[in-house]
Amino acid sequence: MHYLRLIGKKPRIFLAGVLVTCLVFAALRFKITPNEVLIIKRDTSVQWAGVSDVQPSYHDKFDLFDETSDIRGPDPTILKHPAADDSSSRLSLATHQSKPTNTEIYQRARHARQVCLEQPTNLLGISSEQLVFSRIEISQEWNYLFCPILKVGSTFLRRAFYSLDIYGKVTNPYLIPIERALKGEIHTLNEMIPLTRPLAKRFLSLSSSFLIVREPLSRLLSGYMDKLYAPNPFYWDRIGKYIVDKYRSEESREEDKCGSTVTFKEFLEYVADEELDNLRINQRDPHFTPAYDQCKVCALNYTLIGKMESFREDVYAIMHQIGLDVSQDQIVEWSSGVVRDAIMDSVESPFEWKIKVSGCISWYNSLRRVWRKLQTRGIIPLEEKFPWTEEEIERSITAEDFISKAHLTHLAADKASLKKQKKEVLAMAYSSVDKETIRKVLEAFGPDFDLFQYDKHPDFLFDHEFINQVVHTLPDIFDYENI
Repeated sequence: MHYLRLIGKKPRIFLAGVLVTCLVFAALRFKITPNEVLIIKRDTSVQWAGVSDVQPSYHDKFDLFDETSDIRGPDPTILKHPAADDSSSRLSLATHQSKPTNTEIYQRARHARQVCLEQPTNLLGISSEQLVFSRIEISQEWNYLFCPILKVGSTFLRRAFYSLDIYGKVTNPYLIPIERALKGEIHTLNEMIPLTRPLAKRFLSLSSSFLIVREPLSRLLSGYMDKLYAPNPFYWDRIGKYIVDKYRSEESREEDKCGSTVTFKEFLEYVADEELDNLRINQRDPHFTPAYDQCKVCALNYTLIGKMESFREDVYAIMHQIGLDVSQDQIVEWSSGVVRDAIMDSVESPFEWKIKVSGCISWYNSLRRVWRKLQTRGIIPLEEKFPWTEEEIERSITAEDFISKAHLTHLAADKASLKKQKKEVLAMAYSSVDKETIRKVLEAFGPDFDLFQYDKHPDFLFDHEFINQVVHTLPDIFDYENI
């Protein structure tokens, strides 16, 4: 009778009580804190193409990309009060009170989402969902989703996150061997499938999701120099032989049984054809495929997009967004080890592969290629000649000798000249490629240029006066026999 009288006299009070009860139950049931607002987004049915015979349907996916979401805010996947205390996460809320001033990293993500909205069916890529999700790394403990793009500083962040998992904080990544970091316990987005589950929806809505990109043409040259020009018997056998068989005459194929003499032009033809023709997808390699496809940028609502060109600033912003207490001074200090780490990475592997490498090209020429690779990376000046004779190489030069000499040469070099040299190297490299091949490469990587705001007409490709000057003053960067 008491409740009937209450309903009769105060219906609004009764209904409000019921509503509050329901809200409290929902909060307890789904562990939603009062300061969190989940942005629930629509499912979509997008037809995907790729190499996998078993491809989970995107009917089963939680589509984080929503045409109705507000793309103007700094972080559209989570609206959180700066004073909120979420005990279910180790997120350091102090970072929300002192947010990095680098807003470009958020603006890039908003720009990418806008481009995706304008071309909803043209930017899906050809990699399978299963393949992509198996490479995207996640941490439910630290609330982040990270898509590592190869040849874009991904090993730095993988080392950093490894130290986070092991020690509970980020230590100097360069003190952690990359082999150890890659063998650590890594969780991927595949574990969340189907993404329509409440747990997956919650994680994807509340996590910071990010990737770091790089100017596409620079990334391609780096990939070529690292995997096919420098001694790398694995890539010679897997990719080099395929390129030689596809792009050379039968007589020319007989001259290279190892795949160790692939030219930059042949490499670019292979990359463009694999993307545009879609004939031999199984020969695609993530070192050479577009970033938008590797990370499904138009399917996952990334909140931060960093760039290799502003790596320090962007890594600082990413770590603060995750909630890590890392200062800019620390990142600057860590970055001092990047050159020696790059030299060690370039030198140690060829020495480990010496027997296999020597079966294809002489050991002397192999190490001259390594020296040239370091020059194209802007670590050693182009005018610095290879410091050893063939006899010295065969008799006594160790990996430690090579690393020490290369590092000392770098320390003595003018850093402004080395930075200028990197751009000149790009001009020299692409001047050796015909216009049609360059046109196909620009078409294949067009989405990367559009999504990540890179210039499709860079000086090193279209400034003929600059290119002619470079060609007439610098040595042929691929001619290691004359260094």
